Amino acid sequence: MELGPDTKRIDLTDDHTGPDPVCLSIPCYGAGENTCVDYSPELCIRREPESLLEDALIQLQNRVPLIFSGPRGFGKRWLMQDLLHELNRNNRYSIKYVDVGNLRKEALSISEFLEWFAERIDPDLASAFRNARRSNLRSAMTELMGRYLEDLTPPFILAIGNTDRILDRPFGKDFFRLLRGWLNKVGGQSERWRKFHLVMSTERDIGRLNRELRPAPPFNIGEEVPVNKPFSDAEVVLLAEKLGVSLTEKQKEDIDKKCGNQPSLTAVALYLMREWGEDCDKDCNGQKADKDDERICAVENNLRLRRYLEELEQELRRDADLFEAFKVVRDPPGTDWEPKVHEPLERLGLVVREPEFKLTGSVYKEIQ
Repeated sequence: MELGPDTKRIDLTDDHTGPDPVCLSIPCYGAGENTCVDYSPELCIRREPESLLEDALIQLQNRVPLIFSGPRGFGKRWLMQDLLHELNRNNRYSIKYVDVGNLRKEALSISEFLEWFAERIDPDLASAFRNARRSNLRSAMTELMGRYLEDLTPPFILAIGNTDRILDRPFGKDFFRLLRGWLNKVGGQSERWRKFHLVMSTERDIGRLNRELRPAPPFNIGEEVPVNKPFSDAEVVLLAEKLGVSLTEKQKEDIDKKCGNQPSLTAVALYLMREWGEDCDKDCNGQKADKDDERICAVENNLRLRRYLEELEQELRRDADLFEAFKVVRDPPGTDWEPKVHEPLERLGLVVREPEFKLTGSVYKEIQ
């Protein structure tokens, strides 16, 4: 697939955030070494069915907001990247990506957050917001955003990753009211707002979000794109081939057992196999892992996986009841699915319901 020029990478840091994790300067497809450390090229295969991306493109070009929804680790961010790359052929769109999941400072006011948000769209927009008279913050931001759109020639794509995490902030509902107000203007007669297109991703159930954000959630006028399926066996093989890894039947079975074919874990496992080869199942001391070891190779060899598991453990431990629920699923004899208890675990990508209720992959047993 031939790609046009890619959008400029946004790599902003300040008191409230880390580096933006999405880099559009390296295409998903084609030859060339990856030089962007924040980009994950191992996930760059076209997901099944192929019509998924095509349908999403058509909806967005018709100004229908898109919401990529699904558990953590199932490829929402990558699919959004794939969409943005396709939209950016020949620089037909102005594209900005903002990841709410990177907002780290807890004690933010709505004013500070909107300034942070505006900075990721354009530093000049943030400067204008700082200097504006702001008796009504949402109105001020909306007016400034309208002026920003008016100065643009191409249509504007605002892609917001992990949108639902803003609900953990006191001003979360205000932010969603702001987005809904912008979408209402898209449906009006304003020529400048007709340039505006919105793409979001969320781990939380869309129906619940709509109920929580009544009376005017932004999600109920968008098109949901579910991203909740593990890799098929064919996708695992395709991804392995792109990484130069030839899989045996036993290795395919191991990946399914240990990773549940969950895209993020599967990508890590295949990346390890490419980097370590026959040494993949050895620990840091050069000793071979036990044949009954349930880990993907040796966790000690993979800082990326270890950090991911540590982050999940920290999130679980913030809620004692949730961590206890996880341990009941993790340890024999397990338990049956209870929506109120286990949906948060499903949202984190830790459990699956089909074909049976269990941990997504046995590697999650490492969370103790």
